[in-house]
Amino acid sequence: MKRVVAISLAAASLACAGSPVAARDGWNAAGAILGAAGGFALGSALAAPRPIYGPPPAVYVDEGPICYVRVRRYVDDFGDLVVRRVRVCE
Repeated sequence: MKRVVAISLAAASLACAGSPVAARDGWNAAGAILGAAGGFALGSALAAPRPIYGPPPAVYVDEGPICYVRVRRYVDDFGDLVVRRVRVCE
């Protein structure tokens, strides 16, 4: 959208710049100065960065119980050593 506005304004300014105008009591220079000032104001308004909003709200996470892995070793009914990892939460 900004490009369309900028291109149309540039085309309009180039179309108007080519037409000769008689200088009447210095009004031609004043018009050029006002046109340039208006162009700078419009250009800076179009090129301005988007507003930056505040940070997002804080997210609170309930960590829940503290868990860890404990190794349990035991000998089963067949005489084999069995090692199992068991999750233990407090």
